[in-house]
Amino acid sequence: MKKIKDIKTFVAFDLETTGLTDTDKIIEFGAARVEENEIKETFQTLINPDTFIPLDILLLTGINEEEIKKAPHIDDVKEKILNFIGPHPLIAHNAPFDISFLKREVSDSLENPLFDTLKLSRILLPFIMNHKLGTLYTFFEKEESNLHRALDDAISTAKVFLGLLKLIDKLPLLTLEKILSIVEKTKNDSLILFKSAFNNALSGRGESDLAYLSHSFNIPSNVYESNAKNKVTSFPPTEESVEQILSKEVTINIAVTKYEKRAEQIALAKKIMKAFLSNEILISEAGTGTGKTFAYLIPSMLWSNFSRERIIISTYTKNLEEQLFHKDIINISKGLNIKFKAVLIKGRNNYICLKKWETIFSENFISLNKNEKESLLNLIIWEGLTKTGDISENSSFWLHNNLSLWSKLSCDAMDCEMNKCSYYQECYLTKVRKECQEADIVVINHSLLFSDLIREQKILGEYSKLIIDEAHNLERAATDFLGTTVTSYQIKNLLDRLYKTARGLLVKIRNVLTFLGKKNKSITMDEVAKSIDSVEESREIWDEISQSINEEVEKSEYIGKLRLKEEDSLIQEIESLRERFYSNLKNVNNFLKKFIKIFDDVEKTKIWKETVEEVKQVYRESEEIAENFYNILSCKDKNGCFWAESSDESKSTKLISAPIVVADILREKLFDNLETAILVSATILVENSFDYFKGKIGLSEIENVREFATGSYFDFKNQVLAILPSFISEPKKNEFFLDVVDVLRKVTLTIRRGTLILFTSYKLLNRVYEQLVETLHQNNILLLAQGRSGSKNVITKEFKEIKNSVLLGTYSFWEGFDVPGEALEVLVITKLPFSSPKEPIIEARTEHIESRGLNPFEKLHVPEAVIKLRQGFGRLIRTKEDRGIILILDTRLIKRNYGKRFLNSLPANIVISYSEGDFLERIRKFWKD
Repeated sequence: MKKIKDIKTFVAFDLETTGLTDTDKIIEFGAARVEENEIKETFQTLINPDTFIPLDILLLTGINEEEIKKAPHIDDVKEKILNFIGPHPLIAHNAPFDISFLKREVSDSLENPLFDTLKLSRILLPFIMNHKLGTLYTFFEKEESNLHRALDDAISTAKVFLGLLKLIDKLPLLTLEKILSIVEKTKNDSLILFKSAFNNALSGRGESDLAYLSHSFNIPSNVYESNAKNKVTSFPPTEESVEQILSKEVTINIAVTKYEKRAEQIALAKKIMKAFLSNEILISEAGTGTGKTFAYLIPSMLWSNFSRERIIISTYTKNLEEQLFHKDIINISKGLNIKFKAVLIKGRNNYICLKKWETIFSENFISLNKNEKESLLNLIIWEGLTKTGDISENSSFWLHNNLSLWSKLSCDAMDCEMNKCSYYQECYLTKVRKECQEADIVVINHSLLFSDLIREQKILGEYSKLIIDEAHNLERAATDFLGTTVTSYQIKNLLDRLYKTARGLLVKIRNVLTFLGKKNKSITMDEVAKSIDSVEESREIWDEISQSINEEVEKSEYIGKLRLKEEDSLIQEIESLRERFYSNLKNVNNFLKKFIKIFDDVEKTKIWKETVEEVKQVYRESEEIAENFYNILSCKDKNGCFWAESSDESKSTKLISAPIVVADILREKLFDNLETAILVSATILVENSFDYFKGKIGLSEIENVREFATGSYFDFKNQVLAILPSFISEPKKNEFFLDVVDVLRKVTLTIRRGTLILFTSYKLLNRVYEQLVETLHQNNILLLAQGRSGSKNVITKEFKEIKNSVLLGTYSFWEGFDVPGEALEVLVITKLPFSSPKEPIIEARTEHIESRGLNPFEKLHVPEAVIKLRQGFGRLIRTKEDRGIILILDTRLIKRNYGKRFLNSLPANIVISYSEGDFLERIRKFWKD
């Protein structure tokens, strides 16, 4: 690390480039020199890269191709750039990216100290919405910045860095000690910043705690209690009260701005209140725009306030769960002006374990690699300020990139000592579970709902009133969470914890026995040695099993997944390996059980006690993994579907079991134990009937089930043109691909409006992309594609920002993609969304239906595709002001008998166009009208 004389003078810089790879080029350089906290000088230049510049770069930056052609080449401006930079520290947002371009194109000997505002902001600002430069600039400067040009971004970066320096100088001593304990090991340039602040804090010039920071953020809570004086609402729990509230704009305007009275919302709310009063189960389809959240929250609040009964509300997506708790519930309770308590609770592995947190630091990070240490930095300030311990509130910590680290820090049923833990009183999970018992409304997600079912209500306690939002995902959630999973990571982690190269739990046990010497007459060293041998052999066996499975997955008809059946040759081949692996784990477990039985009650030192507690934890984990492993690879359960997954990149193996039919489980374990259940969704009807939905979730044979569909809040007749070109070929014909490309090319060039094109496979999406990208680029239309243009979040953002762009997406875009207004005015559905018959769970359900003498195409594949089509259909119209066109390119809709089931389920009539001329004219006319 280069020594830094002072940080009072620095150069903030930014680049615009042709792309993100090491073959891309710089097209603009911008820099700002800061002295004594003020920008003294700036420098900016365009650069001709002599190469193709992608359209999205030109559109996002506003750089003109003609300007670029006239701009100097990099060799002409190198000296000017280096002279401006001088010897001063460099500041950039996502510095490793920018500095790699500078070193490659300007000077590979550039050795200036480098500070990254992105990394620093993740350490210092864990509660900010995101760490994009524009967000950070607004946070510090309280105004919007002009982004996407190099000089503007460089100036913004300079101001953000100055703001971050002020935050570092105010950090308390204890926080700085924790940060420095990691930064000193990673040896990056930011060490000087924290070291300087640490010295200030030592001399008494720093802050004493993090309280000052807590005022800068909106730090979330998972418990809400209203401050209203009224214990009881003036509204009794009646249908009339609900209508009165939803008709009274003064009340609702407190909860939502620009409230609009909706007959559909009032009707649904009254039905829900009636269900509470009559102890009924209500299934309701509430179309987009109905306002279903308010329709169930208001009756729920009135009922819980009157009866003092808890109501559980379960959602499928995190976004709705967060919006429900942090926005809707709080606002409605203010409007009703009642004393009220709501709690948001999640599964235990969402919460940080304080004991594990302190252990990581006390052990000097011995269990962490370099990347994990750097990620740990993003947790220090968050841990000092969080009220909930819920990792999802920390925008600095990307959970999917840090699963290994989080597993070492999160609450875990295997590791938890409950009330024996020294951190029990401060434990975030313990606190929220206690609060949950005293709440009026408890917000959860479907995964916790099923975790609680498996554990027989040990998490939520007894309840009799349940609301299930996003109910169309209930079967999927039950399938996911009522099964079991064993992964390579779990197995390797377990075996490593037991023994790995002279370390691990079995070594600790051996040390305890050595210490006891002749006092120990119960366990022999030979038993320890045998357990170590079993672990070593198990590691080899698992590698062999995993390799055999991965080889078969590669040959599978369904990419990345392989269905496992008892009679399969693979299961027969690995049977002896399975038995040996299971036997080894059971032998080790028996040894651990013996150790626990002998030494659990013996008077012991702290170190000895910790060893015994660790043995208990590992024993429980090992027992569960052994049983799940054996059950999945035995494939015995008649209501179980078993499969393996592996990825080409990691070569990791995942073994999964799931119930084929969840209806009986849901009826017996869930609905039979409830007085009232409300199930709401925007898409559960098939041909205006609830029968399919009721059958798959176990409500067909329950008597007190009521049904209600609100109808659509939108005027599809005037807001939408839904059109099908009958002149194109059917999907199974070779001409289909060329017809689709031809139609899409003509439509996008004719309309030039924001267009979402939905596919059912990556294969067709990629082929279409390759055919369209050059033509659209030449016509200044940006083409974005899932899997090719960045992450879902990135391409969604670009789609919203860049006018008239076209986005190609597969199944994750059929649901939950919400883009109102002009950004999305055309929706194209290329094919009817039938599930792949080779998807393991679909194949198993197909076989189950056939075994009952029924037609799986009619009973499973068509109704599932109908619901999926309706979800895709719903992407276009999100508000009363939206207008747009929906194109369906699958002529099976009108040429096959089953097409009527789709047509009868859609909210708009489909116009059939028989010629290309008529088709394009109708589209043009719609926009003129």
